[in-house]
Amino acid sequence: MALTPGVIDAQSSPAGTVMQAQTETNLSMPANARWVDFDRVSTMMPSDSTRTFTFDVRAMAYVTAGAIATTCRIGLTNETSNPNYIPMMLSPPVDVPPATTVAIPLEATGTAFAGQLLRLAMELRSGAAPLTIQQWTSVTAEVIPSE
Repeated sequence: MALTPGVIDAQSSPAGTVMQAQTETNLSMPANARWVDFDRVSTMMPSDSTRTFTFDVRAMAYVTAGAIATTCRIGLTNETSNPNYIPMMLSPPVDVPPATTVAIPLEATGTAFAGQLLRLAMELRSGAAPLTIQQWTSVTAEVIPSE
């Protein structure tokens, strides 16, 4: 299932770009589900400046278990170089106790190239019981020239 709920904002300057997408409402995630392309951010790398750029992407997931304990994993995907949504980084399973909200952070870095469309997103994987993905779950990315 590919989802992109949330609000996306980008701010560019000659020194780089900052992008952020966040979930604005709570979402019910069924047990044993995998959601990809979640809170995606994207930008076109300038072709008239440097040849390479470095990006730093951070995900912060806020997840709540119902009456039954479960687990959650989050991942970060770079869809530009990987259209199959295989995460460039995937967290270990994080325990989510019953009726408890847990914050799960994850961060990765990578390289982008001049003229390239850069698309970064979060992946969510629920465990044996349903989860609620809380509002303010977000993806933030910073892109700066490498040269």
